[in-house]
Amino acid sequence: FEVEVFGGGRITLPVMPSGVTLSDVRIDGEAATVFEENGFFVAVLQGRGRHQVQVAFQVPVISGDGPPHASLQIPKIPVSRFELVLPGRKAVSVDPGANVVTAEHGEDTRATVFIPMSDRVTFAWSAAVPDDLRGQVRANASLYHAVHAEEGVLHAIGVVAYEITHGETDLLELELPADAQVNSISARAGGVSDWVVTDADDNGRKRIDVFLERPVSGEFLLEVAYERLLGGQDVDEAIAVPLLSARNVHRQRGMVALLSGPELSLEPVTEEGVTRVGENQLPPFVANLLTMAVAHTFKYIDTGPQLSVNTVAPERKQGRFDAQVDTLVSLGDVTLKGAATVEIDVKSGTLQDLRLTLPANINVLGVSGPSLRNYEVVAIEDDPAADSQVIELQFTREMEGQFRIDVAYERIMDRDAPETEVPTLSVEAAEVEHGRIAIEALTAVEVRAGTVEQLSSLDINELPQQLVLKTTNPILLAYRYVNAQPPIKLGLKITRHREIGVQVAAIERADYKTLITRDGLAVTTARLTVRNSRRQFLRLALPPQSQVWSVFVDGKPEKPAYATENDGTVNGDTNKSAVLIKMINSARGFPVEIVYATPVTEIEGLGTLTSFMPRPDMVVTHSRWDVFLPAGPSYQVLDSSLDLLIAGRPVNPRLIQRKALTTASDALRTQMGQPLRINVPTQGIQFAFEKLYANQSPEEASFAVRFVSPGASQASLVASAIGALLVWLGIAGLAGSRIRVPRRVAVAALVGGVGTLAITLGYLGTGPVLASVVTLLLAAIWGAWAAADRWRLWRANRFMEG
Repeated sequence: FEVEVFGGGRITLPVMPSGVTLSDVRIDGEAATVFEENGFFVAVLQGRGRHQVQVAFQVPVISGDGPPHASLQIPKIPVSRFELVLPGRKAVSVDPGANVVTAEHGEDTRATVFIPMSDRVTFAWSAAVPDDLRGQVRANASLYHAVHAEEGVLHAIGVVAYEITHGETDLLELELPADAQVNSISARAGGVSDWVVTDADDNGRKRIDVFLERPVSGEFLLEVAYERLLGGQDVDEAIAVPLLSARNVHRQRGMVALLSGPELSLEPVTEEGVTRVGENQLPPFVANLLTMAVAHTFKYIDTGPQLSVNTVAPERKQGRFDAQVDTLVSLGDVTLKGAATVEIDVKSGTLQDLRLTLPANINVLGVSGPSLRNYEVVAIEDDPAADSQVIELQFTREMEGQFRIDVAYERIMDRDAPETEVPTLSVEAAEVEHGRIAIEALTAVEVRAGTVEQLSSLDINELPQQLVLKTTNPILLAYRYVNAQPPIKLGLKITRHREIGVQVAAIERADYKTLITRDGLAVTTARLTVRNSRRQFLRLALPPQSQVWSVFVDGKPEKPAYATENDGTVNGDTNKSAVLIKMINSARGFPVEIVYATPVTEIEGLGTLTSFMPRPDMVVTHSRWDVFLPAGPSYQVLDSSLDLLIAGRPVNPRLIQRKALTTASDALRTQMGQPLRINVPTQGIQFAFEKLYANQSPEEASFAVRFVSPGASQASLVASAIGALLVWLGIAGLAGSRIRVPRRVAVAALVGGVGTLAITLGYLGTGPVLASVVTLLLAAIWGAWAAADRWRLWRANRFMEG
């Protein structure tokens, strides 16, 4: 050990573990004192500077478990150099791994190695291989062949398992008959660089050189896919199976598996140098490659095997399978519909066809499934009188594993039958058949179980999810069965009830706004909030002679149409018209806006204005109607079927605020030729009405208002004064006052005055009515005074006569 001491004191140096045998320890050529500390022999060093420590020791050589080797524990220092001198020619290896340099030293072998930093090192050695044998490769090969036939071609896959027992190589050599064509060569672990096929030799075999990307040793798998064309031999001549062989190997053996394909199978004819074995002799890495059934298996050793075959049609064996049948039966007014799902589980073999049995009085609507070529519904040939029929299914390939078939069918129900028999589907040749039946009703029918044979009740929660998801109606009855013999029988007692129609569309809120002009034009904007599930149109009854200006549904323009009944009339009433507005289906409320104009009475002089609210054919929950009459005339609401909210409130002129916001969109609609959204002003004298379920009342939703224009109001004051004067004259004349009026004239004046006042009270505003009332009150006072005067005069006359 080369040791450098930096301090001037005394230090201790661990030199060897206490498990070795020390023979001598010297420090700088002088004997040193050694003692044991913490499992190590320790030497004492004194003085600054470099020191050399020499240790002589012995360790045992172990040779009972493989090559001779020796292990020793060393101090963990950066640089450790070992030099071994071994008698004879030896190959040396070291652990941990390092480069060993060996050289001949007379009859001995000298090995030098630098060990990486470690606390233990192990040396092993064995007899060196002679130079003439050092580069030789020794290998064994096992060849496995999988052969199957198609029309005109014999296909083969060869798996070559090399076992390189000595050396390593980057070239593998194979042989193959000259009439075979190689398609591909690959290795599962990779490493194939290229391959070359040479010309055939005198023995009719060609060589295949496979070049590897790296030298390999140990086990190595190679896959070779090749084929041979058929048709060069006579019809009755057997086909020689082309087999691979390995070149330059110590020993080789092989196996051949003849496969049964979908079109052809191989039948052995000549078997020389081969022995029949079981399919289980194939190793797993070969068996996992096979996708076809193994018909025959052979094993051979390196003795030149000869195997020839003939192609035959494969024997079709019906596979063994179980079936699960889930049936949903839907009861309607006239028909009974069934939807059956058949789950097939092929346990062994394959299925090329399948037969399903149904009752004879069933119409098959459709059959679907994977790889289904076609299907045919036929009667049972063995028994023409049998009350059943068969669905024959043919597949495009041999079915294996698990797959599903869906069958839809229906039957016309007999309304007079006491029970309706439920038709079910069964699978022929199934070893075990499980079934579940679920009953639902599509209409208002009451279903009870009648005849129940070979069935057991099933809870609704135990039905498979795929069966429950086929319907949105509740499952009424559910049953299960297993391989029922005799067949199952389920009869239902059905009681039919008359259905009650329900609302499939409704209007949550209807807001109407009507602007009436002096010239007799009423422009109405109707905004409806509609919810619809199945209705195609909204039928809206409008007042007579109405003209539609625009319609918007959910913010999009829509073109309405007049109802064709009686040329657009409503229920035969020629005074009303109906329009049809196309609806959308939406569970949420969407807006419908319609603007229309209706001619009404001109507001001039004295008169009555009557207007009707539109009547939708859907249920309207809440209706509000705002009416704006022109300012100036006097109005009095006389009659309305709605509740009055606002009566005669003046409204300042204003336009709808969104007019400026829709200018750009209106310009775009104009360019596209679509209807414009029409804005209706709100100004004048406002009347507001509302009512719940207004369109469900037998009485039409309307109002009537009496009006008096300003000119007619002045004339009414004169009429009111004349009427009051006539009443006064009539009362005074009849009361016998000093004003002498003939009785007939008094009666006529009284009747005319009362009539004039009645008309005035009915049509005039508050001012004329108040003047008329004051006049009548004065006339009544004057009449009472005249009557009292007449009474005094009569009493005076009676007194004078007495």
